[in-house]
Amino acid sequence: MLMIGFTAIFPILAILTLPIAAFVIFSIFTGDISIVNEDENSESNNISEEE
Repeated sequence: MLMIGFTAIFPILAILTLPIAAFVIFSIFTGDISIVNEDENSESNNISEEE
């Protein structure tokens, strides 16, 4: 019985996590989620421009 329940949870996990993963990847490509912090980038660019 435990194996049946353990196996049955995988389709439920797939239905829940695949749209979330697709949305995160889409958001990274469209720019809604930035991996690099933009504040640190602008500060380092300003320092290098001044020198």
